[in-house]
Amino acid sequence: MGKYIALGVIIIVVIIFILIGISISKSKKPVQYMSNVSKLPDVKDVKGYNKELGKVFIYFGLLLLPIMSPLIFAPEHSLGSIVSVLLIMPWVIGLIVICSMVENKYKEK
Repeated sequence: MGKYIALGVIIIVVIIFILIGISISKSKKPVQYMSNVSKLPDVKDVKGYNKELGKVFIYFGLLLLPIMSPLIFAPEHSLGSIVSVLLIMPWVIGLIVICSMVENKYKEK
């Protein structure tokens, strides 16, 4: 029963990431993805920037499901669950790096 609850929570988190990506794609103002920055990014093509940043959030949300699935369905202390836990850090770092790359691509110079 606990595995199904955990799977439900992960699916809810994936859906939240997808909804955030969709809302970013449809936003009229440039979206700031980092929480500790108060200034909006200066971008030359707001629509293209938001669309690409929204795709990043959707792809990374979908990528979270196969990363976290072994943690739920693999036996405790197995290689699958350990790899799943270890993949979370590169997932977060990858999300930050790719969002920064998108911002640098559309930044006004």
